[in-house]
Amino acid sequence: MTDSYLRMSGAQRRRLLDQALAIRGWVCCLCGLSIAPGDESLQHIVPRSKGGTNSLENLAPAHRSCNSSAGNRPTSGPAALIHSGLAYFTRPIMPRTTPMPRRVVLLCGPPGAGKTTEAHRLADLEGLTIYDADDEEWDHTHGATFTAALTRVGADPHARAVVISAGATRTARDTQAMRIKATEVRILTEDRTTLVHRVRTRNRPHPPMRQQIAAIDDWLRRFEP
Repeated sequence: MTDSYLRMSGAQRRRLLDQALAIRGWVCCLCGLSIAPGDESLQHIVPRSKGGTNSLENLAPAHRSCNSSAGNRPTSGPAALIHSGLAYFTRPIMPRTTPMPRRVVLLCGPPGAGKTTEAHRLADLEGLTIYDADDEEWDHTHGATFTAALTRVGADPHARAVVISAGATRTARDTQAMRIKATEVRILTEDRTTLVHRVRTRNRPHPPMRQQIAAIDDWLRRFEP
């Protein structure tokens, strides 16, 4: 069975993390030290691999490094392991009040280029919120709801986000970059054979495969470096 947490969008995961922070505070559930903004992550108290759910009762904030070190070990009860002896000797510090630098990355490329994979890597590494028009929370039509969300990203002086877009032409990339006030624009692409192979391998049911391959050809035809 597919892990339901992995099926969540970046924005959905971020909402869960924000709720856990509001309930439990900015304190790592593993080492007991305060968490600075930008270093927060969501820890499953009972690991997903051992039947842990995505309910708030089973979620707690943790440092990214602590979360990574804990692996799939339980974080409560007799099986829990103390991540760092510093928890016993170091006085917890208050989270810094200076916000993290604004960072908004625009990822462009054809189907199969690895935009979603790279977006999740950046989200996990840097705490960025993912905006992808294909996520279920949007209307799947690249319409007003998604555009309004991107406009809010552009207006937010502290935004930390990664936005996925096709962006085959320079005009399309420039328009999107201006809307979100991107601090970085990346173009991901491969040769057609590799792109088609990736699309076939991931085997997404929608849209039909022929449309996904047609989208690759259309992007490659229109692409302006």
